[in-house]
Amino acid sequence: MQAEDLLRSLLDSRSQSTTLAEASVEPTRIQLLAVLRREPRSASELARELSISRQTVYRGFPTCIESGLIREDEGQYTLTCAGAYLLRRYRRFTRYERIQILPKIARSKHRHWVLQTLSIQESRRATLNAIAQREPDSGPSRSTIYRVLNEFTQEGYLENSNGTYLISKEGAQFLREYERLVRAVEGVLTAKAFLRWLPAEFDDYPIEELGEADMIYNTYKQPHLCLNAFVEVADPELETFHGIGTIVSPALAQAYRPVFRGDTKVRLVFTDDVLFELHRDREFMQFLKEQGYGSFIKRGLYARSAEFRFVKEKLPLHVAVCDEDQVVMAPAPSTGVTESETTGIVSTNPQVIGWALNYFEQLSSQGRSPLRAFFDNAVGRRKTA
Repeated sequence: MQAEDLLRSLLDSRSQSTTLAEASVEPTRIQLLAVLRREPRSASELARELSISRQTVYRGFPTCIESGLIREDEGQYTLTCAGAYLLRRYRRFTRYERIQILPKIARSKHRHWVLQTLSIQESRRATLNAIAQREPDSGPSRSTIYRVLNEFTQEGYLENSNGTYLISKEGAQFLREYERLVRAVEGVLTAKAFLRWLPAEFDDYPIEELGEADMIYNTYKQPHLCLNAFVEVADPELETFHGIGTIVSPALAQAYRPVFRGDTKVRLVFTDDVLFELHRDREFMQFLKEQGYGSFIKRGLYARSAEFRFVKEKLPLHVAVCDEDQVVMAPAPSTGVTESETTGIVSTNPQVIGWALNYFEQLSSQGRSPLRAFFDNAVGRRKTA
């Protein structure tokens, strides 16, 4: 699926109405995403809330599921990080532009061609015709150019100065926002296998920056490729290491123990479940005895320039940031992803790394020392007993 195809699919028939009242209504698939942004729903619940038929709801699902915007589990549909991100980008676009012009340009590459060409240089109609003839695969016909020029001049996106057409300030802003929306759709499709498992709350994830990221795909025959990527970045020569984890893995423990023993400044956030699993790991317990178990319990190995923090909630993402210049990420089992479906990314993009570090700091500020986590767990058990 191409970005333009997905965008056209999202801007479905409801937004193609001609009356002003109908044209101001958001496309049906956009409305589906907006409802799911609040909480997961069944097809029947979506139909009732939007006052549409279940058949209309079901027609909107295949494209959204294929592109990773929503996920289905036992009849419940959930908005993903990708779906929430595109919804936010769409809302940002339509906050500045009239909603009825967006589906027009999405359905017609020729409208985009005219705006894009005139954004480069102002031209007369004959000049545009000559340029289009040199681009037979993408250039519009003479009659199409004439129709689009008249339409966009009336809409205020172009200006006609004695037969010379130039893009207006409003048209230039429209074009910038539209092309950014297309790039957002391209980013979603590029990384859909990774993004479809992340929650809608991650709608600020820098998806447009994933174009150059390395994608790591687990398969049934090779279900540990993502795990191997986390193992491979464990280097005792690192200056700093930030990690978020939700599982205990012998391979990870073996790889990272030399990092803990060295001079690397290590900061880790785990779930409480991991804390109790760690205490069943004999090698880890021996390591703590060597470093000072009391230090770990009270503060989290601060004595060795390491910090362990623990959070109560399930976490959706594994993260490893190395020296703040490389990040590895993969969805956690709490999202419902299986080993064979897991897709991770490796990125050196500063914005992706910055997002990962901000997410880490949010969790770290909420985290507790091992001793506090043990205490909270004991109190919780007593209350339920």
